[in-house]
Amino acid sequence: MVKEEVELGYRGEARVNPFLAAERFLTRMGLDASRQFSLVELPNFDVVMVVPKTAIESSNQAWRVLEWAEQGGHLIYIHRDRNDFLGAWNAGIESDDETEAESSEAEELEDSEEPLLDWLSIEVKERRRSTKAIRVNGERLEVSVPKGVGFQIEPEWMLQGDVIKSGGKGGFSFASYPYGAGRLTLLADAYPWQNRNVGDNDHAEFLWKIVTLQPGAAAVWLLRSARTSFWALLWKYGWMPLLSLLVFVIFWLWRSVPRFGPKLPSPEPAPREFTSHLAMSGGFLWKHHCVSPLLGPIRRRIQRRYQQKALTFGEADVEDMLVSLADSSGLPVEKVRKAMQTETVRKSDRLKELLRDLQKIDLSQ
Repeated sequence: MVKEEVELGYRGEARVNPFLAAERFLTRMGLDASRQFSLVELPNFDVVMVVPKTAIESSNQAWRVLEWAEQGGHLIYIHRDRNDFLGAWNAGIESDDETEAESSEAEELEDSEEPLLDWLSIEVKERRRSTKAIRVNGERLEVSVPKGVGFQIEPEWMLQGDVIKSGGKGGFSFASYPYGAGRLTLLADAYPWQNRNVGDNDHAEFLWKIVTLQPGAAAVWLLRSARTSFWALLWKYGWMPLLSLLVFVIFWLWRSVPRFGPKLPSPEPAPREFTSHLAMSGGFLWKHHCVSPLLGPIRRRIQRRYQQKALTFGEADVEDMLVSLADSSGLPVEKVRKAMQTETVRKSDRLKELLRDLQKIDLSQ
């Protein structure tokens, strides 16, 4: 039986967030660490912004974050993030620094368009040696930064006080120095802070010391993109005209939609046929249980014809009339009685039966 251990890679959020371990480490240390996917509004100066190269796509974005740093913020700029947000696992499988550098060296040097470094007049060139140790505030930390590129920083920048740097021939792999009222930190490679590596050597301590270089740090933003949404800006700076426009659209719809708008004009009156009037009148009377107006006219006509036939000009005897009507129509006396005297009818079938009997009686006269 042979056992073989196979690495399957990260699961869950770690597959898309290469700084998840660093984020949780900073949170446990008391800082509010979070990822940001856009930069509608710059944070307060107690927030440290970690910005990868891929997040700064234009000169305007670079100017915004540099101005924020100059006014008092701490900006950490990572030159190489190895497409971390898309494939941090694959980028970190090879542990050999030379193999990693060779696989992406051409790509790194080709892509020389970096608005933020252009604003600072800092060039990047090939750095042949990997960094094994970094000094921060005089303390030596074991930090691995693979060879690749180095920052060519102008001498006047290095003349400022409180400069922390690591590197040598080929440029600096790491540098941090005051920038106006704030601080600017440059890191050549995100390798020490990735999920796979933040627990190695002194990488976690290195992260903590860099984040807290600027006094009063309370939160960390891991910026994914510095882009500003047009709709977010429109809502932030133009919410009053937008709200007015929305109210106008609502009232316009209320006025224009037929259901809620002005009433349609009544149709022109048209003459109705007599039969339609009869049908509508009958339906109204039946709906309100008024049976007498429906049966009364035919009953009065039958009674009037009986009186004319019997030559009686006063009030006729009811029983004699019912017997005479039964003889002439061929209906039983009881059925004739119900047809002539029923006043309450609840069912339509019963009403039809009474009308049928009355019609038969009327035709027999």
